[in-house]
Amino acid sequence: GLAKMLHAAGFEVGVWLAPLLASESSDVYKAHPEWFVKGPTFGHLKIGTMHVLDPTHPQAAAHLGKVIKGIVGWGYTLLKIDFLFAGTWEGKRHKDVTGIEAYNTALKIMREAAGDKAMLLAVGAPALPTIEHVDMWRVGGDIAVEPFKDPHFAFVANQLRMIASRWQFCRRVLCDADPAMLRAMPANEVNFGAWVVGLAGGGFFLSDDLRKLPDGRREWPFQLARDVAPALSGQVTVPSSTFPDKAPATLVNAAFDHLEKKSRHVVPVVWPNPGGLIGANVTDAPITAKGQAIPAHTIILLK
Repeated sequence: GLAKMLHAAGFEVGVWLAPLLASESSDVYKAHPEWFVKGPTFGHLKIGTMHVLDPTHPQAAAHLGKVIKGIVGWGYTLLKIDFLFAGTWEGKRHKDVTGIEAYNTALKIMREAAGDKAMLLAVGAPALPTIEHVDMWRVGGDIAVEPFKDPHFAFVANQLRMIASRWQFCRRVLCDADPAMLRAMPANEVNFGAWVVGLAGGGFFLSDDLRKLPDGRREWPFQLARDVAPALSGQVTVPSSTFPDKAPATLVNAAFDHLEKKSRHVVPVVWPNPGGLIGANVTDAPITAKGQAIPAHTIILLK
């Protein structure tokens, strides 16, 4: 009923799920432990131990297809399928196959079950065995990461770095850079996140509870969507130079940057985009590009 109501209001409706994982306390695992891979488990920060579905087991495969068909049948036109990496892990399965072979089997089942009525967005998924089966693929990590309560610029900067290093895949599949986040961060960083979505060329999502945003911020998504609209063409933006002038001494982890309140990512500055020439500064100090000053944590249109 919810999907029907939202469609009537003019929205496309999607749902998030982790189709290859089930918690140890779930009904499906307790009733059918033989449907799951023997060996590897996933430790979720909140849920605890989760088991990996084995799509080589005929009954587990039928269950997976039934779940996807059911959701699409309710009227959901976007399925955001997450934590897919777990399906690639090696372990004892019903059939003697590699983890990647089992993973391909699972994706084929979900693609067939979804049909052409729904789009599949793969998250937490290795690119090469995934993109032939899905419509969209998450190019980087999460923008808001558990156990941190709010989004932080370090994860926005990391997302842009992922686009700079993985744009080749985005020529084959529509890339998702995670949502533009409206809460907590200052206006320049929120705007930066929106442009990162635009540079990936994918869809413009929102993920905040709009009812809880302070007055003034509720209008931001509409302005941001207008600003980046020329970039949302389905075409990824390739930076002018994908290699830094000097290689960084260490590889940066966004979580450590968040904890230490620093931005140490090395990311290309100039991005030629359909919306104009973009200058991106992920550092903590002002820089100059094409003769224009760019403040810290800011994206601007270069003249």
